[in-house]
Amino acid sequence: MPKYNVAWYESAPDQWSEVKFTELATEKRRAELKGLDLREQPDGLKKLGIRNHPQTPHFYEVNTVREPFEVGVSESKEHNEARDALCEMLNAHPAVFGYYENPREKVLVDLVSVTGYQWATERRFGLTRGKYVVFDILGRHGTEIALGESTPFIALEVVDTHFHSQEAFCALLELTRNLPVVVCYYFLPPEPYLNQRKAPQLSEKTAPVRLQCYLSDGSFWFRNERVEDDGAGTTPSDCRVYYNYIVEKLKQAGCIRT
Repeated sequence: MPKYNVAWYESAPDQWSEVKFTELATEKRRAELKGLDLREQPDGLKKLGIRNHPQTPHFYEVNTVREPFEVGVSESKEHNEARDALCEMLNAHPAVFGYYENPREKVLVDLVSVTGYQWATERRFGLTRGKYVVFDILGRHGTEIALGESTPFIALEVVDTHFHSQEAFCALLELTRNLPVVVCYYFLPPEPYLNQRKAPQLSEKTAPVRLQCYLSDGSFWFRNERVEDDGAGTTPSDCRVYYNYIVEKLKQAGCIRT
């Protein structure tokens, strides 16, 4: 574990003060420093702790501070309104996420049905060391403390003018390959033709959410087909090409408003 002779803390907004290892000699100063968010450099990404070694007092790395994959993304008013309405509906009713295998027949094929889930908007989710993504909506079972095939984490991304960056997409792809997490996409531009949400009628028990695309099991899906199975030759192993191919298909289908 690296040792540091100097640490920094934010003494005022955007102003960082230096602390040297020699200041660790007094108990009073150590007590003061333990209440501060110490970093390895001004605005650094490594959180430091204090080690009062008798001969060599120093600072040490505690963990890496996670940053968002994407910074400064501005979503539309329509995006935020749809996100909030979806989350409210999901918290009010059990839900079934699915797709039309044959759009002409309009029969919803279940992808995942959930009961007893809790949902919240703008949830941080750590994906890799030092990085996290912010999901529009994230749901998990409210009482079952488990992450398995019957109780997966379900993220719902509302897409209007903005899709994931390549870096975030590739990290999410790997996440769904390794863990029971499903990332569902709800595209606003083609609503209600490709996506649709509907509160249950009196005779129904669940709220149906119709999808066109989702991430699951390490692949991007259009309804019941993995992108890599469409004959174009793209594969998740080359995520850059895979991502660019998917974004182009989504734009051609009118799923992302430009």
